[in-house]
Amino acid sequence: INNVSSEIRVLESEKKYGFKCNFSSGLNIIKGQNSTGKSSILSCIYYNLGMEQLLGMSTSKTSLLDKCLTSEFVYKGTTFSVSQSIIRLEIQNSSGDIALIERPAVSPIEDDKNTIMIHQKGDFRKYYIHSAKDHSHKYGFYTWLQNFIGIELPRDPETNKNTLYLQNIFSSCFIEQTKGWSDFMSQMPSFNIKDAKRKLVEYLLSLKCLENDIEKDRLSNERSTLVENWNQAVKDFDRVDYSLSYAVNGLGKKFEKSKIDSLINLQLKIKMESSWVDVKTAHKEKTKELTKLRKQNRNIEKRKDLSELSEKRKELKIKLLKFNRVKSSLDRSYTTEKYKVKSYTNHLKKLNEERSNIVGSRKVDELISELSSSDNCPLCDNTISVISPNKVVSQNDYE
Repeated sequence: INNVSSEIRVLESEKKYGFKCNFSSGLNIIKGQNSTGKSSILSCIYYNLGMEQLLGMSTSKTSLLDKCLTSEFVYKGTTFSVSQSIIRLEIQNSSGDIALIERPAVSPIEDDKNTIMIHQKGDFRKYYIHSAKDHSHKYGFYTWLQNFIGIELPRDPETNKNTLYLQNIFSSCFIEQTKGWSDFMSQMPSFNIKDAKRKLVEYLLSLKCLENDIEKDRLSNERSTLVENWNQAVKDFDRVDYSLSYAVNGLGKKFEKSKIDSLINLQLKIKMESSWVDVKTAHKEKTKELTKLRKQNRNIEKRKDLSELSEKRKELKIKLLKFNRVKSSLDRSYTTEKYKVKSYTNHLKKLNEERSNIVGSRKVDELISELSSSDNCPLCDNTISVISPNKVVSQNDYE
């Protein structure tokens, strides 16, 4: 950090107010009496880095920053009302690149609430903060800060989501004066990260515990899914069990550790005559009962008087013969009628041809009456002779 400064505009004057604090490389110590601005300098630094959550306050600027930057201040006995204030922070990375971070504390423009302006190498660009994907989008402020400082945040290899954020890492650089000495990183936001403080220490010490924890969380989630599926399967099994009156001997109701071959020894039992019997034994008993019933049925059929069956068979044979005679007669009639229909069809075809010839003759007669008043043929323009209506027309005349 090279310096931190502020620019304040007031309603009562056109003058600019503010402060600027320069820092040297290495260790810097800020000293002073109470209410002289030491905490305000730290607040401005963390505010411009987007780390106001670490100060143990809400993200509201009025509660986070000193009132001289957000509402009013007294200077030489006069009270001034703040109309606009901007905080600037100049930082430098290990490569020697310098960036000026500019963030409004009070601005008449509502859109400036969650934006930060970065001036770098003669160019400037707006970045957004405290919004979705501000750690991953190319115009997110934390994405820019990661790239500028050279910090690579740890990610879950499966979901590709961050397991720690910049706010977690920067909390290791700030000790809150009332709680920090008893609870290191007391103001670190958790962001619903499991064991966030422990993961941060392991990350700062470059330990592989973080990777192991990620794998452990993945396996825990996988186990929870298996337990849930097992419990649902047991419920479904019990529902079918109740409706079909059978039971499985050796199937545990709870998801628990067991041998791999434990399921091989499972026995399906079915209720027979108020007692539970395994399926194989029940199958053997029912097979014996079926064989016994078949033998009894054959013996009964042998002893049965077959005279009544013989009479019925004779009656059926007689009826069958009669049906065959009727069928033969109908087949002959069908063949005859079929032949008649075919001859009628041919005759009708001939009549249609004769009818068309008659129609053609009529047309010729009409043509002759028309040609009688003409000297030349309308098609070939040859001379034609007049034919008397009483004279018989020959084939040559038609042609």
